[in-house]
Amino acid sequence: MTVQEFCVSYSAEDFDATVSFYVDVLEFVPSVSWDRDDGRGAFLVCGGNGVVEVFGAARGKPALVAPPPGSFMIVIIVDDAGEYQRAVIRNGAGIRWKMASYDWGKYFGVVDPNGVRIYFMERLGENAETARKALHMAVEKQSQGGMRG
Repeated sequence: MTVQEFCVSYSAEDFDATVSFYVDVLEFVPSVSWDRDDGRGAFLVCGGNGVVEVFGAARGKPALVAPPPGSFMIVIIVDDAGEYQRAVIRNGAGIRWKMASYDWGKYFGVVDPNGVRIYFMERLGENAETARKALHMAVEKQSQGGMRG
C-alpha cells in the first residue's frame, strides 16, 4: 500500500476565477479537467504530488456553494518562501498574511476566490530536520507493511 498523491477537493462558487487563481497566480499546473452536464472540475497540481481538485456548477446552472470561510486551510511547504512570495505578488495576488519569521520557519498566506486560506511555509533549522526525519520514518514504516501495523 503506497500513497501516490495528496488531494484537497472542494466546490468553488466561481469555478473559472478559482482555476485561474491557482494556475495564473499560484502557478499550479492544470492536469485533468471536465465540463459535463452534471458539473465542471479540474485537477490543479502543485509540486508533483499535491493536487487541488475544484468542482464547479455545470454551465448555465446555479453556482455551487463554497466551503465556509475558515473551515479549512491549505499549507504548502516550499524551499524558499521569499522567492515564492515574490512570484505570487508578481502574478497579481494580494498577500493576506505578510511574511512572518519564527525559529521554526517562515510563512506567508493568500486567500483564494472562495475564501480558502493558503499558506506557503519554509521550514528552517531544527524544524526542517525534524520534519525530514518524521517523513523518512513514515515512508519506511509504510514500505514495511503499512501505517497501521
